[in-house]
Amino acid sequence: MGDIMTNNNTQLQSFLAEVLDRAASVCSDEFLKYFRFIQQERERLLDSVWHEIPAGEQTPDMKQFVFKEIDFDSIVTHSKSYITNAEDYFRLVFDIAVIAINYGYFVKAALLLNRIVKNNQKGIDERLKANSYKKLGKIHFYKNNFILAEESIEQSLNYFSILKDTLEIARNKNSLGIIRVEKNLPVEGKLLFLEAQKLSGDFNDAQLTMKILINLGIVSHRLGELGEAMEYFQDALKLVNGDANKAQRASVLHNIGVVYKSKEEYGKASAYFMKSISLCKETYNVYQKGLSYLEYAHVTAHMRDLPKAMALATTAFPIFSELGAKMHIAEVYKLYGMINRMGGKYDIALSYLENSKRINHEYNNHFNLGETYFEMGEYYRATGDKKQSLENYQESIKQFQFIQANKKAADVEYVMNRLPLSN
Repeated sequence: MGDIMTNNNTQLQSFLAEVLDRAASVCSDEFLKYFRFIQQERERLLDSVWHEIPAGEQTPDMKQFVFKEIDFDSIVTHSKSYITNAEDYFRLVFDIAVIAINYGYFVKAALLLNRIVKNNQKGIDERLKANSYKKLGKIHFYKNNFILAEESIEQSLNYFSILKDTLEIARNKNSLGIIRVEKNLPVEGKLLFLEAQKLSGDFNDAQLTMKILINLGIVSHRLGELGEAMEYFQDALKLVNGDANKAQRASVLHNIGVVYKSKEEYGKASAYFMKSISLCKETYNVYQKGLSYLEYAHVTAHMRDLPKAMALATTAFPIFSELGAKMHIAEVYKLYGMINRMGGKYDIALSYLENSKRINHEYNNHFNLGETYFEMGEYYRATGDKKQSLENYQESIKQFQFIQANKKAADVEYVMNRLPLSN
């Protein structure tokens, strides 16, 4: 627990340093002097009463954590008094929200962005509101709330359509495509990606081109088109060289690893996931780091290093728990079930798989349900219950067919047909 708190404090310190630098760049010189004064007074007062906190309630580095949280609120509150016009202040609020998103502080970011979109002051222009809705959509997406994510992106798209900003329209079409894929509409998602690609053709925007290529790769992989997916990812990789693109490079490397995992080339997949994790640590990209730990755990399980696989999956769990990403938590449960089934711990394996199934049903996540039902089919095959195994394989096929992931359905059918014909 102490190590987790220390890591959180290190991340919070880095986050706060970026926020303060950004505020200082737009505020008058007096702001930094005032902030340092109230910072010193705050520390002096809290230091004087810290011994009054019950010993059992104190945790390692708790004091520094409290100090930094207060510092953040102080920057957001007091910077307004040192900026000459409202527009500049709300642009600062937006920039701080973006920094918060990058560090995974979604609650902080959402509160700031809602201040912008719900404010009727004339100092907030339509472009700033459009960008704020776009970032809110990103937050809702990370938290697996695809209804709110879609609503926010649609709001952003409306503003950019009024502004006749074709490049931003393309970016929002790309975002809507991602949401459609996660809402079990991969074909619709792919069409939106292709539409975004066409709209962006007149612009030399390497970042958008790269993101569209990544998303086309992801949806192609989901539809079972592994060769096409790898081509998209390799094209994207050509655009992400250099330190400025570390976060995007981590995403591309992760997805190449996923394709190798699907091809059962687990050694290659592991190497790509480790590279992705390393880059995520450098950029504090906690969401992507969680995804790569999860996939790394999966291939490690298939390589039969079950203790390491369990440790990697457990590393991913608190990341998704803190982000509120329930569907990814369901993925961890599915992986726990698979690992314990491989280790012959059948009772606990089924418990984890049931957890995964329940959460995925709550979110109507047909792709993940297909994978979870497949794992339940594997569980019942291992325990000798051929009837239950067959029923779960069939349900898995149904889930994949529902989202037109026909290659995945065919793969499950191949495994199902290996079952003996009778008990």
